[in-house]
Amino acid sequence: MAVIRAGLQLSSEAVVASLRAANGPAADIAAFEAAVPSLSHAEARALAKKLAVNPFWDGDDARMREGYDRYQGGTKACIAHAIAYAPYADLHGMESKKPVYAQTQALAEGGLAAHRSCSRTT
Repeated sequence: MAVIRAGLQLSSEAVVASLRAANGPAADIAAFEAAVPSLSHAEARALAKKLAVNPFWDGDDARMREGYDRYQGGTKACIAHAIAYAPYADLHGMESKKPVYAQTQALAEGGLAAHRSCSRTT
């Protein structure tokens, strides 16, 4: 509940919200959303500045009183992790509460979309 009340969001969500509030072109919003999954935080901020938005976003806002960071996991986060570590790892996995085939399929397709040449075919 505290997360919802605090209005915590990803930095990319803050940029998209700023673009929408500034009546930014839909093409810019779509281009930003398409580019963000493969960019680092610094690269995404630079792209946002090119689009003439610089929303306030503080990564420490998500920190809990005990010093731990809040982390928004999920399938998107697992796909981003798989893409980032594909050149260095042979296997990628994802923990979930229930075995949902659609999630595992999305993870496999997301990772392979970025690194198709790394996969072995038999």
